[in-house]
Amino acid sequence: MNSVPTVGCRAITAVAIVTQVIFGDVVNAPEPPRVKAFAEAVRGHWSIKNNLHWVLDVAFREDDCRVRKDHGPENLGLVRRIAQSLLKRAPTRKKVGTACKRKQAGWDDDFLVEVLLGQPE
Repeated sequence: MNSVPTVGCRAITAVAIVTQVIFGDVVNAPEPPRVKAFAEAVRGHWSIKNNLHWVLDVAFREDDCRVRKDHGPENLGLVRRIAQSLLKRAPTRKKVGTACKRKQAGWDDDFLVEVLLGQPE
């Protein structure tokens, strides 16, 4: 009994769609595809995705989270991304990272209000 793995089907479909969007109809193209432009687009996408994941993992320890049941992972992921967005645009006197801003918001109620409102009191 041969089973076809379905894990990579979305990735293959996404690559096919991106290829078609960037290069048009690759099969009937008179010139070779612009591989360099495609590679830069893919690298740019993964760079953004990796940076987001790295911040979530370092500042919020997302990989250590043990919530795995029902809608819990999606809900906590959404809360983490909202918190990261609020912390990223929070005004600070010095340039500090998301983890430091998160700790400061936990210690200082005035800073927490600034983070939530997006403006100094």
